[in-house]
Amino acid sequence: MSVVQISEELDVEKYGKDKTAVVHFYADWSDECKHMNTLFDEMSKQSKYSQVVFARCIAEDLPKLSLNYKVSAVPTFVILKNLKPVDRVEGADPESLDKKLQNQLNSTANNTQPVDPKEALNEREVSANPEFKKY
Repeated sequence: MSVVQISEELDVEKYGKDKTAVVHFYADWSDECKHMNTLFDEMSKQSKYSQVVFARCIAEDLPKLSLNYKVSAVPTFVILKNLKPVDRVEGADPESLDKKLQNQLNSTANNTQPVDPKEALNEREVSANPEFKKY
């Protein structure tokens, strides 16, 4: 699968809905981003990622989208499941990106859901430890 170029905010919803997606926020002037763009293109063609949507956007051209996904530096990769961020890689770290994508694909295969970051910490503690008492 080829890499999709995100040119407006609604493109993320268009390409990432009901899927696992990874969005590369980059800048044309960054050498690290140029290097990662090449690796990102190669990753998108690997059969192990056939179920992943690979997308990229110029972070400075879409400031609201960058802010929405808390992108403060480039390159940044945000991994989404059903449009919700579940993991990220900041910086030029292809090994970490590969590992985190594999983890997300494995969790999909095992039918596990990512933890909702809005879920109350107290609730997670109770479910993880039945002896824990809520006050």
